[in-house]
Order: sequence, then C-alpha cells, then structure tokens
Amino acid sequence: MISRDVMVGKIFVFTRIITDILLIPFIVIIAYGLKFKVGWVLQRVFSLPVGKIYEHAQVEPYLDWIRIVIFLWMVSFYVVGLYRARTGGIMPEVDEEVKVIKGVTVATVGIMAFSVIYPDFPTSRYVIFYSWLIGIIVLSISRAIIHKIEIFLMCKGVGSNPALVIGVNSDAQDVVEKMHLFPALGLKYIGTLADQTPEYCHYTLREKLNILGKVAEYKSLIKEYNIKKVFVALPDVSETYLKELLEFCKYSGVELLKLSSFQPFMSSLVQVQSFDGMPFITEKSLERVGLDFIFKRIFDFMAALILIVLISPLFVLISFLIKLTSPRGSILYIQERVGKNGVCFNMCKFRTMVPNAEASTGPVMVSEDSEGRYTRIGSLLRKMSLDELPQLFNIIKGDMSLVGPRPERPFFVEKFKKEVPGFELRHQVKGGLTGWAQINGRSVLTQRPDHKFKYDMYYIKNRTFVLDIKILIKTFFVVLRGEEAY
Repeated sequence: MISRDVMVGKIFVFTRIITDILLIPFIVIIAYGLKFKVGWVLQRVFSLPVGKIYEHAQVEPYLDWIRIVIFLWMVSFYVVGLYRARTGGIMPEVDEEVKVIKGVTVATVGIMAFSVIYPDFPTSRYVIFYSWLIGIIVLSISRAIIHKIEIFLMCKGVGSNPALVIGVNSDAQDVVEKMHLFPALGLKYIGTLADQTPEYCHYTLREKLNILGKVAEYKSLIKEYNIKKVFVALPDVSETYLKELLEFCKYSGVELLKLSSFQPFMSSLVQVQSFDGMPFITEKSLERVGLDFIFKRIFDFMAALILIVLISPLFVLISFLIKLTSPRGSILYIQERVGKNGVCFNMCKFRTMVPNAEASTGPVMVSEDSEGRYTRIGSLLRKMSLDELPQLFNIIKGDMSLVGPRPERPFFVEKFKKEVPGFELRHQVKGGLTGWAQINGRSVLTQRPDHKFKYDMYYIKNRTFVLDIKILIKTFFVVLRGEEAY
C-alpha cells in the first residue's frame, strides 16, 4: 500500500509534468512572436516606424513540430531530475532552479542537434535563444508556485506524516529542527515527549518546541494525534521501554526510528554504510580537492572584489562615523583568528568597541551583557554585521572564504577543544564571512560551542557551491532582520 506522503508526492510530480506540457508550446509561441511579430505589432497596431515585418515567417511550421519539441524538452527535464519527488534539503527551490536551468539548456542543445539532422525543422537561432531564455523564466515561476502550494499543504498536514519525538536533549531537538527547516521531508511535527524541560532550546525552536507530555504517555498520544512516525532520542532509554514501544508501534502501524548511540561520534567523523543489510560505521573523508576547490576560490575572489568596489562609499562613511563617535581609537580592529589547518591569521574588522575594552578582563565572548563595551555607532554596526565588511580583504588575500565555519580566536579554540570532542575538525576548511551556524542562531551560538560545532560539521560534510549560494541568500535576510546580533 502506497503511503499518503508518497501518493501526494506523485500527484505533485504529475502536476509538474502536465504543467510543462502546457507551457512548452506557450514558450515557443512567445519566442516566435518576439522574433517575427514585434515589428508588425509596433508598426500596424501602434503606428511606430520601428522594427521589421517578416511577411514570410509563419507560426504553422513551429506548431507542426511542437510535439517533437515537447518530447525533447520533457526527456531533458527527466534526465536532469526535474520529475523526481521532492526530498529534504536546504532551500529546495534553489535546487529546483538549478535543475530548470540545466533542463532548458540541455533541451535547447537537443533542439539544435535535431535541426541539423532534420532540415525541415524551423531553425531560427533567435527563436531557439528566446525559447531558452523564456523557458527558464516561465518554468521557474511555475515551479516556484507549485512548490509554494506543496509546502503550504505539507505544513497543514496534507501529504505529510504526523511525527512524534521522544526526548528533549540536543539530539532530539536536532530532529525537530530538521522537520521545521526541511518541510519537503514530508514530516509534520506534532510534539515532543519528555520528563523534564530542556536547559536550553535551539534558536530555531524557541517558539516551536511543543512538549505534549511524559515519555510514558506515548500510547494515548500516538492514538490521539494519529502519529505515523516516532523518533526516539533518549540518552538512556531502557530496553524494557524500547521493547514495549516497538511492540506498540508495530501493532499500531507506526514507524519507529531510534537514534543510534553512536550519534555524538557519527555527527562529526563518520557515516553509516550497509553491508548486505548490516549497518557499519566508517570514516568519512572531509577533504575536497580539484575543480570544486578551484571554483570556490575564484568565486570568493571575484565576489569579494566586486563587493569592495560597489560598497567603497560605505567604507568611507563607516570610517567617518567611527572616528566621529570614538576619536581616540583606530578605525579598523585587527584580531588574531585560527584559520585552515590551524594556521593563525589577522582578521580585519571595523572597530565597534571602546579602546582597550578587554584590558582588564582578557578575552571575553560576545553576549547580551557586552553592550557597555560598544561605542555609539558600534552597536548599530554589529547589529547589521557591517563591522565584518573589511573581511572582504581577508577573502581577497585567501585567509578566508565567503562561506565557512566562523574563525575563532586562539584562546577560545584551545578552550573549546577541551570541551567539544573533534572541535579542531572545523579547521579542515577556510573560515567564512558567514556560515550555516550564523544563519541558525548567529550570536546565540557563541555561548554554545557544542551546538555551533554541529552546524559547522554539517556544512563541512555537505558543502557544495549551491549550498554556499543558499547560505549567502539566507544570510542577507537574517542580517536584514537583525536576528540575534549583539
């Protein structure tokens, strides 16, 4: 029997297929009109002496071959994965956009090749180019609309499985967080069972963690909320409790997932591989070499250089305001940070604190209690993250990247290495101006290095150019809203 989420997923795949079949002829006709009918409309309808009229160019030849065009486009879309059911992930709409660009480009190349083989096929280069451009725009809009509808319905419980989490520790909150961040997983978070309230809650779950009851009350709550999936993330779950829970879930048709006891170790160092159905833990390489590394460096350099040129007037304005409000100190603040492979470098920032702010205290982590150390303009600069802009020069130099784990000061690196196992793994990549941790808690995570480490390792294990673009997009909106900056 096909589950409800799989069925709804197939319906939306079918919806995309039908929508594409209807839109492709529309795209071709619009492309034809842009090439051959704009001049006719301007001269005959608006009486403007511009444009060229193509009396010989008719739309019929394009319509005669439209079935072949639809077939080639649909095959191309299938090849690049546009007709696969949605899966979880960060900003899946960006992944969809990349696939649309790939699919339309592959289809365009296919049309060009087909026109060489069959001379009767209409071969206007302008129509082909306009079809490529309009296809990307129109299909992107249609996919975005369908995606929004799909996510809206999933959030309302249509096509998603009601899920219950047992446990409230950091790992259990990670499970809840993923349900909220990735609605395309098809899981609707109902609530959590826990015998006590957590000491602290993940930043993203401040208003979303829902404690339904005690861990022993699972039977009544599973029935009451028609739960389909149960995630167990208790640190010390008894075999008796787990056996009873398993039997009840099996009898009730509920899928039970138990978090492995190796999770703290696995989260940063290893992955699970199946050997003929037997799960084994194996080391996962974190190294990235070759074209990905080269392309990331080129993108970092060019993006940082362009940004420096574009916002150079802002640099001058901020420098003036710093000197105006705190004339005794310097404009820039140079601070030693730990970079890739543990090599220290001098990170550049606009100065936001009074001179010698740490002279009597020594190194202090930023917190809500740090307000008294800032200059009048410093608080605003930090809230909008404008103090970080000089790090674009660090990126040009190669000390940092646009996206990566935030570089820490040597004092705190040594401290965190004693508190968080594997913390030094963050230094296998360059530190970043922004990162996955920064858009999921920002300054809040400064006081929670273990939680910040999880986010950093997620990025390191899953880093791609597309993920970097997603993080940059989300960073813009996080900074614009001024979330948790102090």
